[in-house]
Amino acid sequence: MKKRSKWYEFARGKCANKIMRIMKLTSLLMLVFALHLSAGSVAQQVVSAKFSDQTLKEVFREIKAQTGFYFMYNSREVDVRQRVSVELNQVSLETALEKIFEHLPYGYEVTQGYVLVITRPKTVMESKAKKKEVRGMVVDEKGIRLPGVSIVIKGTGMGTVTDVEGAFKLDVPAGEDIFLVFSFVGMESKELKADTAFMKVVLKESVEQMDEVVVTGYQEIDKRKLSSSIASIKGEDLIGGNAISIDQMLQGRLAGVAVLNQTSTPGAAPKIRIRGSSSITGNREPVWVVDGIILDEPVQLSTEELNSMDRVNLIGNTISSLNPNDIERVDILKDASATAIYGVKAANGVIVVTTKKGKRGKPRINYAGGISVMTPPSYKVMRLMDSEERVELSEEMHRKGLQFYTFQPTSMGYEGALMDLWNGKLSYDEFRYKVKDLKELNTDWYDLLFRTSVSHQHAIAVSGATDNTDYYFSVGYANDQSVNKKEDLDRFNALIKVNTRFTPNFKVGMNMSGALTNTKRPHNSIDVYQYAAQTSRAIPVYDGEGELFYYDNAFGISENIPFNVLNELKESGSTVKNQALRFDISLDWNIMPSLKFSSIIGLTTNNNYQTYWASEKSYYVSQQRGTPYGTPLPAEVSSDFAAKCLLPMGGELVKEDTRNTRYTIRNSFAYHESWGEHQLSAMVGSEVTSSKYDALKSTQWGYLPERGKKFVNIDLATWKGYAEKVAKTPDVITDNLTNIVSWYGTFTYSYGDRYIANFNIRTDGSNKFGQDKSVRFLPVWSASAKWNLHNEVFINSVEWLDELAFRLSYGIQGNVHPDQTPNLIVKMGALDNISKEYESTLYKLPNDNLKWEKTKSYNLGVDFSFFRSLLSGTVEVYKKIGEDQVVQKTLAPSTGANYVAINDGDVNNSGWELSVNVNPVRGKDWNWSFSFNTAKNYNKVKNAGEELSVTWSDYVNGTLVRNGKSINSFYAYRFKGLNDEGLPTFYGESEKNEDGEVVIVTQEEAFDAAFVYAGRREPTLSGGFSTNLRFKRLTMNANFSFALGNKVRLNNLYYESGQALPFPQQNMSSEFVHRWREPGDKTVIPALSDDAMAFTTYERKYPIANNRWDMYNKSDLRVVSGDFLRCRSLSLRYDVAPEWLQKFYISAASLSFDVSNLFVIKSKDLKGRDPEQVTMGSGTVPPQRGYSLRLNVSF
Repeated sequence: MKKRSKWYEFARGKCANKIMRIMKLTSLLMLVFALHLSAGSVAQQVVSAKFSDQTLKEVFREIKAQTGFYFMYNSREVDVRQRVSVELNQVSLETALEKIFEHLPYGYEVTQGYVLVITRPKTVMESKAKKKEVRGMVVDEKGIRLPGVSIVIKGTGMGTVTDVEGAFKLDVPAGEDIFLVFSFVGMESKELKADTAFMKVVLKESVEQMDEVVVTGYQEIDKRKLSSSIASIKGEDLIGGNAISIDQMLQGRLAGVAVLNQTSTPGAAPKIRIRGSSSITGNREPVWVVDGIILDEPVQLSTEELNSMDRVNLIGNTISSLNPNDIERVDILKDASATAIYGVKAANGVIVVTTKKGKRGKPRINYAGGISVMTPPSYKVMRLMDSEERVELSEEMHRKGLQFYTFQPTSMGYEGALMDLWNGKLSYDEFRYKVKDLKELNTDWYDLLFRTSVSHQHAIAVSGATDNTDYYFSVGYANDQSVNKKEDLDRFNALIKVNTRFTPNFKVGMNMSGALTNTKRPHNSIDVYQYAAQTSRAIPVYDGEGELFYYDNAFGISENIPFNVLNELKESGSTVKNQALRFDISLDWNIMPSLKFSSIIGLTTNNNYQTYWASEKSYYVSQQRGTPYGTPLPAEVSSDFAAKCLLPMGGELVKEDTRNTRYTIRNSFAYHESWGEHQLSAMVGSEVTSSKYDALKSTQWGYLPERGKKFVNIDLATWKGYAEKVAKTPDVITDNLTNIVSWYGTFTYSYGDRYIANFNIRTDGSNKFGQDKSVRFLPVWSASAKWNLHNEVFINSVEWLDELAFRLSYGIQGNVHPDQTPNLIVKMGALDNISKEYESTLYKLPNDNLKWEKTKSYNLGVDFSFFRSLLSGTVEVYKKIGEDQVVQKTLAPSTGANYVAINDGDVNNSGWELSVNVNPVRGKDWNWSFSFNTAKNYNKVKNAGEELSVTWSDYVNGTLVRNGKSINSFYAYRFKGLNDEGLPTFYGESEKNEDGEVVIVTQEEAFDAAFVYAGRREPTLSGGFSTNLRFKRLTMNANFSFALGNKVRLNNLYYESGQALPFPQQNMSSEFVHRWREPGDKTVIPALSDDAMAFTTYERKYPIANNRWDMYNKSDLRVVSGDFLRCRSLSLRYDVAPEWLQKFYISAASLSFDVSNLFVIKSKDLKGRDPEQVTMGSGTVPPQRGYSLRLNVSF
């Protein structure tokens, strides 16, 4: 080893000493600077209040409201019920604390936004005793470091708090066993023996301290003083599975909130009902509120589209653009006491979403990402014929000599082979081999049209807070790939949220979010799922040369129109683009200690662009042209051909652009005063909102997408059919403006945290109401009360009772019918050939007295918690009486109008709700919790108004509203049985009795004879349950949802048009394997027949159906129970140990594996159909099983 020189040793010593002195000096200066900043921060906080015989708890709450500093204390050592009287007039926080604790046996320490209250040291000798140093770190269950944790030496007032890194250092008496008590807001306290080694302390969330407030959108309310019916859930508890929208995640989570997830199609919005359907003809969806701002739907859909159980909103709702990872909590406002402050939009309930904000401590970076796989539908669960069964059915049709009357099949399937045999193109042996090949073909349409989808989501958030500012920034991307090969969704999100306190009494907040959603789907003329289910497996997709196989599917002008589904998906499609922007600025000014002024100005915009296109190569356009693609148009166009050809050249392009802009301006004054055990809170305010929809829908023909998206010029003079089509399809412009001016107020009185009374009132004025001043401003109000029995002196000694509270409320809820207006409506008709002017007809007469629908709401609730939250829950009963429902009144023809809107309908909802939480195991290594919720709803229409030209279709599709029945009730034909020929018969199908006498003389009698009440399409009882089991760092969670009481109609066996025999390209249900074949067969599946079984004009005077085949589809025989229990998700999460992450500068990380829609328990009578599946033809796919892998990392 080389010997170092003396000069090196000298330089090393001199430099080392110098460096050490510089480091010590720098450390000292940094410490002084940090102390100065801390002292300055405390000195900047000004307190102004007068406390007269008030408890320490009330004092702490008021100081926290003025300064933002939290008070930390050990409830066993500090009695916050002690009363103090002190006057503080614009003094610093330090001075205020000195005056408060001057005559109390407590001391305090101020650090990083927290005030630690401790008991004073007992003697001076204790402080001079021999000490030992204890060091450590405090984290939560996810490994995130916790600043401001209170650490107190048990039995003394000495202690400290953790710094911003969650670290602590404390001197404790040496030579004896010392125990430290760790406590933090929202966490369970922990007692540990002091150790000279480095202590790693993990605190877990306290069930007792969670959700101490609820958010209504206008104010935050202490849950202990809440007398309304509000259900809450944290955003992190909703994350999981394949869903990327918060509305889909709510299913089965909260009592009284029925979420109908009818499909797994990306971007589809579920139907949500809070305590039943509260409107007969109006919108039944709840109001969505994000950070205090009401959101509008991106596109103004009609109430029929929103309410129909057979239609799915594929555009998405107002909340679908929000990233679930940005959501802090969701509060559901259910009764009148909770929703009255929202005025005339709240009869269907309100869902309040609060986004995340920065938390005190150093900046935190979080990444949340996941990848999801969803399995496609398959023939395994669908009870459909295979190729052999389908060909045998065609063979039976041939043996019986049955014929097609509406469409003559050509070269496809068994019928095509048979025609080739008859025409001499095939020998008999060749025919037999071809039939054998057809029976073995078994084309898998589900495999051709669907895929195992792979989706992924990513979100990055940066958050933090200082003494005066908190911030939260996030960006997100989600790719939701559908199992349908031609369907995808991409969503980009961004959120910026900053709150700054410029002075102790003045705070300004800014919230801005944006989202861009792009969705690609097949053209709306193609339902891929329906096609796969209804197309014969004996039809190939490719011919013998590997080219697409086309089969004739419809008549043209002179020849049949060929079809191939892959070509159709290639030559047509649709896109939906939605751009959402939300921006608001809020201001909070504490004018006085008890008086606060708040203001918020919000702007939300939605730009929605829908495009539907089809090229001239598509079947959809070929049908309009009347000729197959490639067939030359005649050189000389005859008048007959020109009249029948609706689109001679090019394709079709439909564009619908919708722009929505909403302004909100709200100002309010809030007053809070406490004296003794009395507390008084009041708020008054005003709100102005304006919502405007502008839309343009246009259809253009001659579109050439493959040629630069150009349009071909079509001569209107030559092509008469096309000219008429253009004239009948004008552009449609929507210009809808809704202005509302509102005043509102709330009043809450509390005595001793035992008795609470609340009163809310709001009045709205809108251009949607009548012009009569007596109905233009009508108030919505509520009154409620709460009794916290557990706070009574005579029950304090019951140690096992944590909470027992009774709530009672009554009030008025309102609803504005979106389609109604008090003004005269004139409808433009067709162009008059003589005057060359467009005809106009009176569509709706004005009604100056038109007013909002209102609902009287009663609610009684009991909240309970026993054995330190071992068992807790809520029981509620409610009744909602809907009055002044908007219905239509038929007018005499002499008025020139069809009907007028009046307030004449009544609908009632009543029911009960139950939520139970059980935490039987709460240990260091093991933790198990179970939650259950359910709700029963009774819906009955008391007055449906005047029935307007009711038809038989209203009975079968659930749109008929009848007195004494539920909304969304439907009816079925009364199946009588099969006759001697195996054909279906029905009660009431004839207007005569067996003797030939006419017994049905009115349309009402015809309906009564033919139909029977089938049931509700919405469940009467719904709910869910979940369980969470944790062992050390491994957590398993399972979520289930269930629904009972609704009925489902099975998929059609026959075409509604009355087609009796299946065409060669059509598949049939495997039920037909058990069809009637000969007399004596015990079956209810009809025989094969070419009888159309249509009703002739002379056969019936009062129509009940088009044909008996469709009557069979919609008979009571085809109605089954829709009850189900679904395993919504099953997840397994592992939280990585922090010591493994430290070297990577990661504070916390977790890895989760989820399974969605693992199984469903349902009725066997559903025959493979999903109980939540919407009717065939909706363009959607039923819920499918999915697998997800999620990663969450914090730095």
